[in-house]
Amino acid sequence: MTRVAFVVPGSGWMGGASYFRNLVLALSESPQLGIEPVFLAGKGERLPPEFPPVRVIQTSLLDEGALLWRVRFQWRGRFGTDSLLDRKLRKSGIGLLSHDGDLGIRAKTPTIGWIADFQHRWLPDFFSPEERKRRDAAYDIICRRSMRIVVSSEVARSDLANFFPQGAEKARVLRFVDCSASSIPGRGIAELERKYAFRHPYLLLPNQFWAHKNHGIVMEAIRILRDSGRSVTVLATGDTHDYRNPLFFGTIMRERAAHRIEDSFRVLGPVPYEDLVGLMRHAAALVNPSLFEGWSTVVEEAKSLGKRILLSDIPVHREQAPERGTYFDPADATALSCLLWQVCSEQDAGEEGWWASRAAGMLPIRRREFARTYAQIVAECT
Repeated sequence: MTRVAFVVPGSGWMGGASYFRNLVLALSESPQLGIEPVFLAGKGERLPPEFPPVRVIQTSLLDEGALLWRVRFQWRGRFGTDSLLDRKLRKSGIGLLSHDGDLGIRAKTPTIGWIADFQHRWLPDFFSPEERKRRDAAYDIICRRSMRIVVSSEVARSDLANFFPQGAEKARVLRFVDCSASSIPGRGIAELERKYAFRHPYLLLPNQFWAHKNHGIVMEAIRILRDSGRSVTVLATGDTHDYRNPLFFGTIMRERAAHRIEDSFRVLGPVPYEDLVGLMRHAAALVNPSLFEGWSTVVEEAKSLGKRILLSDIPVHREQAPERGTYFDPADATALSCLLWQVCSEQDAGEEGWWASRAAGMLPIRRREFARTYAQIVAECT
């Protein structure tokens, strides 16, 4: 049994938490692969409640500002090796640190680096110059010091070879599969309608309110429908804070008011995961208009639930290739308005049940392949 450590994901990145939850679920269902996932956390940190049971090692080495944390980084700055964390890992029987930064030049614990995407290279205007430099520096270290580098798509592997050729030979593609939404029944539609004050039918846009997620094109499509005497309801869930652009959500809300579509574009913000699953299950379709993705969680959830999804025509969405996907130009609000209206007009409960059953039957195969691919990467490092 190989004990592999991950660092508890920060609370500000819901996609990261979902990624790790799905990987742990896939591994837990394939014990024959011989991988035991363990999470590292600061003294006050916990895994989100929807995670499966997994061992958590708490240490003040990960508590930013704590004495041990300061000593750890002073030592690393002086000697080039994260010796205190490396020693903690080995004492805990950890054979590999996965999906994290490096431990330094003389560490004894091997590492698998993770590069989620290269958005800062393709959409530089959404990042400050300092953030772009910081990401490039971090990626360069991952490429030079990690034993292997996990990326989520062939698109990202190509970007890695283009932007950081020194890491190309270490890159391995691990396409994550949603393993969690399908295991939760979710809230019933009547309860959801009462709680969030909406009515059937509706479409669901479950993206965080970050600038590249492109909520504006959906609002423009709704406005076009309204001006033609038609109406659809889009529910938008997700964190309303963009750390790169704290004013962005306010801009979106002013745009919604200017379009006079407050009743049609309903912002629910962050919702409990059980509610989110219920909203996905009962939606006429999911919508992902994003300008850039590393490997879209929304698309994977649609695949695992058998849901129809309207998604922006970008390379990684084409690679994800959901069976019930319909692509649109993320700059064409008129085309999207037609799709929104068509989907809401065509929803059929019997057809939805057939697709859900089909997806449920295929999911175990997809989960096993996800876990097996990761196990192969781990085997290359241990």
